[in-house]
Amino acid sequence: MIKKKVPIISQSEVKILKKKAVGVIPLPSNSIYFNRYPYKVVFNLNFDPSKNYREQLLSFKLDLTNFTEDVLKGPSRQLISTEMPSLFIRDYKDLLLTLSMYKDFVHQVCGPISSEHLELLYSSNYKCQSKDRLWYSMYDCKIETWLPMRYRPIANYGVATYVKPVENDELAEEMNSLINYIRDNINAHIPKHWTGRYTTTIYCGFEEFIEILPFLKLSYPKHTLIITKAILNS
Repeated sequence: MIKKKVPIISQSEVKILKKKAVGVIPLPSNSIYFNRYPYKVVFNLNFDPSKNYREQLLSFKLDLTNFTEDVLKGPSRQLISTEMPSLFIRDYKDLLLTLSMYKDFVHQVCGPISSEHLELLYSSNYKCQSKDRLWYSMYDCKIETWLPMRYRPIANYGVATYVKPVENDELAEEMNSLINYIRDNINAHIPKHWTGRYTTTIYCGFEEFIEILPFLKLSYPKHTLIITKAILNS
């Protein structure tokens, strides 16, 4: 399994976003932004088309920079290149101050929306993805698995710059065995067009998959797994 980096900010410092507090329905984030900021505010500036675009953008950037430097206590980071710039914020109180100051321009507020979501953001084993609906309208988990290149045999045909993969039935059968085990034990969808000799993508229920994960790790230790759980936009 691929291990995620541990966020710099402590999990105990991060608060769950609620509509009553932030004023809009918060959207689930896919990660702790830049491994440091749990919250993101997206603005919608609605520039006046009769005025210079760059001047309006620069004016907002200067105003936001002064605000973050003079008012906010914690670190923040800007991403300003369009009429919908983003501000990444570390401190929850700073988030509320920003929403109060720029309430007429707030388009989205993103961050952890539940205790389960927060746990996933800090999990070293699992990723999460914000979605409007489940995969295939029924699966809340996506698994991407492949056999790393270091395990795939190669043959050198005498030319240093030319290396050709060697067909290996045993390794290909191992992938088929993994797929068949999953199909036999849980309700899963495995698209044929996303399945190759050494790689595949699997959609299933998260809780079901977690139950068989220890066996998979023991039986197929060479295979890399990326496990992503859907967090629905509510």
